[in-house]
Amino acid sequence: MTRRLLLALLLPAAALAQALTQTQPLPAPDKERWNKTFASSDSNFNRKPNAFLVEAVKGRKPGKALDIGMGQGRNSIFLAQQGWDVTGVDISEEGVRIAKENAAKLGLKLNTVLQSITEFDFVHGYIVYDSKK
Repeated sequence: MTRRLLLALLLPAAALAQALTQTQPLPAPDKERWNKTFASSDSNFNRKPNAFLVEAVKGRKPGKALDIGMGQGRNSIFLAQQGWDVTGVDISEEGVRIAKENAAKLGLKLNTVLQSITEFDFVHGYIVYDSKK
């Protein structure tokens, strides 16, 4: 996940698409396990955005971002708060529901795709942040 996050932040869209299509596909996550985990009231998920992400976008002009395996949306919401046009992809209906609910509470626009990352069309599906702009 960290490698893909780093790629999404630092590579131009064309280079990212090429890098993602040349890697081995990840095994499909267990959707029901993630739904159960996200629905659990005793889940210990960190609600703060990833510190690496916060540093990586500091001072950057907001653009488009793709959050792969968005879960409950902590990183997507952070980016949207900074003015980014964010699309989050996740297989868990519960995770996507929570992310959308939290974004709505904050008055943020958040694009979501309910799909496995092994099925998501990285090449043609979405254009991510292009560092040349």
